[in-house]
Amino acid sequence: MELLTLIRNDLIGDLLNGNYLREYIQTRFQVQDVSRIKVEFIRMALKQLRQSTLDRIHYEELVREIMEHGTTSLTAGNDQLFYQEVDRLLQRYLPVQP
Repeated sequence: MELLTLIRNDLIGDLLNGNYLREYIQTRFQVQDVSRIKVEFIRMALKQLRQSTLDRIHYEELVREIMEHGTTSLTAGNDQLFYQEVDRLLQRYLPVQP
């Protein structure tokens, strides 16, 4: 679980750095105009997510794979689990769904 938490938190850290959050929103959600205030609310929510414990149910399959094999590959599409968790949070603030 610790490894998964580190991976998730690295992704969130990347989103919190610079303009990457705006770029991600524009690309993923096709939302061009996000107000500074909304971006700040999203940043606060991402920081709270980063401090929270990992959602075991959401990552259950990945946890099982790690337990069985001692490792996992994020290139096997497992990285999408991390983006799904972030996207769920962003959808609360954005009008368009991916």
